[in-house]
Parts: sequence; C-alpha cells; structure tokens
Amino acid sequence: MDYAQKWHAKAKMCAEQGILDDMVSNELFDHTWMASIHQLEKHLKITDGHKLLDAGCGWGRLLFGLKYFHPGVMIDGYELTAQFVDRARKLVRQNNLQGGVRIIQGDLLQTDIPTEYYDSFYSCRVFHYIEKKELLIAKLYSSLKFGGRGIVILPNRNCPYQWLKYKHAPLYPIRSIGEMMKAVGFKKTYYGGYRFLPASIRFPHNSFVSAIEKCLGSTPLGKFGGLAYVVGEK
Repeated sequence: MDYAQKWHAKAKMCAEQGILDDMVSNELFDHTWMASIHQLEKHLKITDGHKLLDAGCGWGRLLFGLKYFHPGVMIDGYELTAQFVDRARKLVRQNNLQGGVRIIQGDLLQTDIPTEYYDSFYSCRVFHYIEKKELLIAKLYSSLKFGGRGIVILPNRNCPYQWLKYKHAPLYPIRSIGEMMKAVGFKKTYYGGYRFLPASIRFPHNSFVSAIEKCLGSTPLGKFGGLAYVVGEK
C-alpha cells in the first residue's frame, strides 16, 4: 500500500470517529493556520479576481482561509479523499464562502486540470505522498498562465523536530522538488521555511504569538522551520 492509500484510510477513520470535526474546529484561526495564509499571500501576490488552484486541499483549511481574507478570489480545490471533499464543501457553505469555489474529488495525476487557466497554484503537505512527482509538477506548470506562480510546501527535512515527530511519510527534500520545477520550465525559483512555534498549543491567529511566528518566517532562521517551501514562476 502506498502513502496516498494509507492517507485515504486514515482520513476515512478520522471521519468515522468524529476526529475530522475536531480537526476543523481546532485548526482554523490559530497561529499555524495564519502563518500558512501569510506565506501564500506573500509569495503568490494574491489579489481580487485571482484564479487559484489548491492541489490537495484536504478538508479545506487553506482554501477557507484564502477565501475568508480575499473573498474576491476564485479557487479550485482538488482532493483525493471523499471524506475531506465533503467536509471542505460543508465548511465553505456554512460560512457563505462558496461563491467562486469549486472542490473537486479526484486523483491529481489522473484528473483533467485546465491548461493556462490559473494565476497561481499552491500545494501544502501533499507532494511527499505522491510517487510520480515529476508528472504532477508538469501538470501544475501547464495549468498556469504565463507569469503565473506556484508554491509547494512540505514538512522540512532540515528541522530537527520533524525528524522526531513526523511519521506520516518520508521527509522529502524541498530542493529536489525545486529541481523538478526548474526541469519543466519554472523560473526564478527560491526557497524558504516557516512555522517554529508548536501546533499542539493553539494561539489565536491575531495574537502576539502569531505575529512572532510571521516575523520568524521572514528571517534566515526560516530554513529550519517545520515547513519548507519552494516558489517558482512560469
């Protein structure tokens, strides 16, 4: 059984046990959620009318955040797991954020994705589950308009904490993803990292702690953060 299949089974178990609802209620509007939203805003230069592709949207945590702070954007979220798709659709519907949002169930490697359509894409904590990474990167590159930008975020191999705690899948090197991106045509690639403060303690997204988290991600210490990213432009 590959990692994607294992994750599918885990998501189904979370839904059946009610854990998924606990995740939703606990992980929205905390400092780690805000840190990711800030990175997407910063690197994708999001504005009203922006068409975004969320490659592996899960239960909609980041999709919801971008739509919450930028109601004028349009987002297509692609997700493999039916339980997560249902929860993401419910989340945006309950908060009247469904306008301009499509949540599509399907395997990213097999689902048709429009070409030269999106202004930006993002993929957070997904690529280390994907076996045919080069194929997916090529599809995401094709989906972008000329000048469009993409960001891939992974658990960081350079973070000692992740070596101790991250057991979901292998800690894949972010620079290998960057090399794949350059190979299909991405330009102006650069790397960084963020998320230093523990996710187990939930601080409000508008707290002083959240502001500290945001600042740390803009320093050279970012490369040791819990999450690493690579950004590229078409």
